[in-house]
Amino acid sequence: MKRKWWIAPALVLILILSGCVQGNVGVKINKDGSGETSFRIGVDENASGRFADRTDGLVETAKAELTQRGYEVSDYTSGGYTGFEASKSFEDIQEMDVLPASGVVSDGAQDIPVDTTVEEGFFTRTYAIVADVDLGESVSIPGAARFIGDRIDLTFTLDLPVKPKSHNADDVDGNVLTWNLDALEENRIMVEITVPNIKNIAITAGAAIVLIVLFFVFLRRRKRLSR
Repeated sequence: MKRKWWIAPALVLILILSGCVQGNVGVKINKDGSGETSFRIGVDENASGRFADRTDGLVETAKAELTQRGYEVSDYTSGGYTGFEASKSFEDIQEMDVLPASGVVSDGAQDIPVDTTVEEGFFTRTYAIVADVDLGESVSIPGAARFIGDRIDLTFTLDLPVKPKSHNADDVDGNVLTWNLDALEENRIMVEITVPNIKNIAITAGAAIVLIVLFFVFLRRRKRLSR
């Protein structure tokens, strides 16, 4: 299933011009395919005050639209950065919404094609996700990409319920994968995981228990008849 996620380059560009930017897009996936999407974006705390008049309008617009789309939005100040973070739960991985379209997005906004496939097995379910993220194409100002590359620290974090079958992440901490996104080049994100199909396993286990009980009863009856 192909889905399109979106980024808001106008907002990000203004924040970058205000100082060094730190951002993270996160996805947490549970064993049943549900989970939570989140993202955090902040600017250097020392520079934020000097450029507040440039950023406040776009930030507030983005926060309002996120709230309308069901995200929980809050401000944060941590590690020398100040900004906002948002999170939203989803029931199915194929319906998750990572970065919603925003009214602050310019005509040059990039849509990110994400190919999500689910292979159903009787005892397991395999999820495969592939996305190509090109941040440079989302900025229409000539020469801006190279300038941005020196001022932005952007990562994508994926928290999985099990150890991934395969991936191309830059860092791994248990079941948490992190990709460092390059503002000057296309970034490919690929991960494949296999999780147990709990419902079918439970049904099979229950049926096996019933068969064991029936077999035991059958043996007892045979033993009685043989006496």
